Amino acid sequence: MDRFETGMGNYLVKLTSIDIGENNNKAVTEMLYSIGDFERISDHAVNIAEVALYNYENEITLSSEAMKEYGIIQKAVEEILEMAVETYTERDVRKALSVEPLEQVIDNIHYKLKDKHIERLCDGKCSVQAGISFVELLTNFERISDHCSNIALYVIQKQLWKRYRIKFPCAS
Repeated sequence: MDRFETGMGNYLVKLTSIDIGENNNKAVTEMLYSIGDFERISDHAVNIAEVALYNYENEITLSSEAMKEYGIIQKAVEEILEMAVETYTERDVRKALSVEPLEQVIDNIHYKLKDKHIERLCDGKCSVQAGISFVELLTNFERISDHCSNIALYVIQKQLWKRYRIKFPCAS
């Protein structure tokens, strides 16, 4: 993904050096922002895989309660990621508008699960190392949802610019 982002970014920047028109320049700018967010999502996915590998290699296991909670946030992030990709590929503003509320739900889940983890840690139901892994997983999932929200916002902003000529930082 890093090489893809660099290659695509270089190509898009070259496009802006020729006269492609204001509307196309807006599209290029939105693409540059979006590919950056997609690349960051891939970084967080790698982080999640590394935590899983570390846990496996070091025989670190999450409690059954933590595993259930992990499943909850994982499903929510899978849903928002699917929505963000569909929003971007279909340029679907209606779908984009449903991404942000889900991102807020994921933020709330993240904080609630972190609090529940601290309770387990204080009650001795969880090892410190498993707890560190759990918090790393939660944080990476929450950040993926943030980037999904950004992607949806770019689609919304581009539509607003096209329709009303309202300027936003990513559409300038």
